[in-house]
Amino acid sequence: MHEQNPYAAPHARHGHQPRWGYEQAPEDPFFPAARGDRFISSLIDVFVVTLAMLLGVVVGVATGAAAGAEAGIIVGFVVAGLCALGVEIWQWWLISSRGQSIGKRAMGIRIIRISGQPVDFVHGVVLREWVPMLINSFVGVFSLIDILFIFRDDRRCLHDLMAQTRVIRA
Repeated sequence: MHEQNPYAAPHARHGHQPRWGYEQAPEDPFFPAARGDRFISSLIDVFVVTLAMLLGVVVGVATGAAAGAEAGIIVGFVVAGLCALGVEIWQWWLISSRGQSIGKRAMGIRIIRISGQPVDFVHGVVLREWVPMLINSFVGVFSLIDILFIFRDDRRCLHDLMAQTRVIRA
């Protein structure tokens, strides 16, 4: 009799396909995006905003330095904030119109409503980003709890549940 390895991955023990990671997706067009893809897309989005802020600081300090050191620093922070806001507005437009931020597009994933319809501004931005940010300002651990929901079988974070959205492969 051939014994199965009790320490093997669940799909190897029971003949099931893996349910998460970078494995081949089933034929389901709404197959959830891999957790790693979602994580990397978030890192890319944070990187893009951070880069815009850094460029804003450099440009602002360089242009404001002619008026003095303090003015250069103040102008640098104002320009950095405006650059970050500009990138965020662009990201919100991309999500509202395409269901993809810069990072999601780079990773080949997108946001849809649970019904399969495209997201709009309310579901893609307000309920997925602004409401969780507001809740986190009152309940500091909300972001951690939100992220940990990704380990559910359907890979939906708490903000996905609140907005009635899901992230799928594009």
